[in-house]
Amino acid sequence: MVSSLHVNLNHPLEHAEKKPAKYSWLISGVNEPSWRFKPHIETDELSKYTVNWFYDDTLESDPQWVYWVDRAKEQLICRMENFKKRALTTSSLVGYARSLRVFFKFIFIERRCMFLEDISIADIDAYKQCLLDRNIKTSTTEGLLLPIADLYTMRESLQESLDFDPFIDQSPFTYAKKLSKSNSHTETLLPREIFFVLNKALKLIKNSDKTLQLLDSYMALRDGGEKSHPSRTFTKFFGITASKLIMDVNILYGAALTITFLLTAERKHEAALRDTDDIAKLLNLELDVLYGLEKKTSGSLSGKKTEVAVISEVIDAFRVIMRITEYKRQESGEKKILLKTPLQHSVKNGNTKSYYLHTASIYHLLKCFTNSIGLEELNLRPHMFRRAYSMLWMWRYEIGDMAELSIMLKHNNLFFTKKYTDDENIWHFMPEVEQAMAFDILNRSFQKKITISGGASNTLERYGRLIQAKSRILDPVVIADFVDSMVKQEELKIISHANGYCLITSKSKGESRCLDDKGELSDAKREEKRCVGCPNFGIDDNRREYWEKRIELHQKVVNHSENKSLVESSEQFIEQAKLYIKSDDRNY
Repeated sequence: MVSSLHVNLNHPLEHAEKKPAKYSWLISGVNEPSWRFKPHIETDELSKYTVNWFYDDTLESDPQWVYWVDRAKEQLICRMENFKKRALTTSSLVGYARSLRVFFKFIFIERRCMFLEDISIADIDAYKQCLLDRNIKTSTTEGLLLPIADLYTMRESLQESLDFDPFIDQSPFTYAKKLSKSNSHTETLLPREIFFVLNKALKLIKNSDKTLQLLDSYMALRDGGEKSHPSRTFTKFFGITASKLIMDVNILYGAALTITFLLTAERKHEAALRDTDDIAKLLNLELDVLYGLEKKTSGSLSGKKTEVAVISEVIDAFRVIMRITEYKRQESGEKKILLKTPLQHSVKNGNTKSYYLHTASIYHLLKCFTNSIGLEELNLRPHMFRRAYSMLWMWRYEIGDMAELSIMLKHNNLFFTKKYTDDENIWHFMPEVEQAMAFDILNRSFQKKITISGGASNTLERYGRLIQAKSRILDPVVIADFVDSMVKQEELKIISHANGYCLITSKSKGESRCLDDKGELSDAKREEKRCVGCPNFGIDDNRREYWEKRIELHQKVVNHSENKSLVESSEQFIEQAKLYIKSDDRNY
């Protein structure tokens, strides 16, 4: 059944029946029963960009459904053509179209509305109740409600629209929060899982030569005109079945993907869009920066260029991926990095074959890898690696800066980065990781392996005397036992950041210079002029250079500024900072 759009001379669909309009974002004709949108991410499955308007028997057999299809098509065109500032990517537009289709089906089949003018507030309420009964996520519910709101907000551009505001008292987002369960996010990998998975993947890549050589041998038999079945000949010569080779290649590919995703923190679509040119110099050791293209949150249809520094392990993983996929690359002429394995069929999308490694294939390869290392219940996803990257970077290492992490993750603002580091599973990280970090810092300080000066040195001196009361000498075993007990009892909390350490006890917390109105520590107030006068702040040897540079900058103000208040402020800072970075030679 083919839809025939109604015509309005003052409407963007005018003359559609005589000469259907063409749109840059739409591949199919306007009047076709299925719409195929231009892919926003060219390596995505084409089915992701297809909307079938007559997708079940009840609709296909009813001619009145054509009216609702016309209304949906019209709204989509208006959404893209008349609202350029609010234009969607085609991947989002497909979701919008499917949401509109679901709503119109409900209105038509369940509520018996023949035309848009028949829809009442009671019909809208019935639909909201239907969504409530489905117990779906907030974001999904909001996506289902947004096209309904547009039926009113876009009324000046539509032939037919709602004559009442369906969300007059609350926005679609507010309704969504009320009607549905909270959004969930990708599961967080625990520290021990991260390092276990990474170590296993690195070992596979290091020992990949045998599997890659067997793959080359099998492909030579298969493509070299072997008369008998190549699998039998391969097994006869090499003592391994083709099915075992296929699994080994999948495992190796999954390991390589694990390393690249975890150690670059890139999105799945970034990896999928990468061309061979992007890593050619990387593999030739001419560069140690990986360039890419990010389109999901770039704010433009063309995307934005990204770059991330990489280590040799990442380069080795890319080299393995290139070796595995080179056969499909030769067969297809494609230049993308992530292609299917040579032992995998290339499915047809329309008239052409798709050689790209789609989402389902990536998940399958990661599953092959995790199964091979005994983690059968773990379902790895590329987004999990981005979360792991954020968590480890912020909490495992002593120095972590949110702004720098945001740049490394290619976020547009800190809001997204905070979402990554503010995780309800953070308690899995904090007890072990934060305690281990605190133990290491205190243990090295008491053993004089590092010097912590500043206000916090007074706190350390008191603890040092307690240790010395237990032993006449600063015995490493006694120190370790004392520190371990103190950290586990949470008598002392250590917050590590770029400027130094905050050593907080229950008694000294109230003396901190960065407390908010509620008496809690505030990151926003942690600035150098507060830190330098704080009794809970300490500077170690590694951070001394930072403060020496700050002193130099303030000295320039003193030497060259004519602003008296600025000079006085800088002089006070220099005096205080010099006291804080002075080596503490006291013996505990």
